[in-house]
Amino acid sequence: MHGVMFTSLREYLGAEHGAETASRVFADEQQYVLSEAYPDDRFRALIDRAATATRLTDDELLIVYTSPRRLCALLRGVAEGTARRFGETTEIAETSCMRKGDLACRFELRLSPAAAHRSA
Repeated sequence: MHGVMFTSLREYLGAEHGAETASRVFADEQQYVLSEAYPDDRFRALIDRAATATRLTDDELLIVYTSPRRLCALLRGVAEGTARRFGETTEIAETSCMRKGDLACRFELRLSPAAAHRSA
């Protein structure tokens, strides 16, 4: 994995979740050089740390989406389809939307097992 990916992840975490989160995710990591290549498993480990750091609860997730294409409806469908594929349902609250003038779309997802959702 190219060093630019590691650096981009650190910059993203700092911009979206604050310097403290970026520092916590990259704690005890080596300094990544843009022009070098690194093992893929190191990047996966950092993504896992980042997901834990930005998760709301064990059953909730926050997704912040920005794109000039404004395909937030597609993101919603991907989230619903992914949950269904893994035997879960998801309740999605879109708390901000680029199509309504916000800078980003923010989706709060609450996951639950499909059977539990049906019986409620």
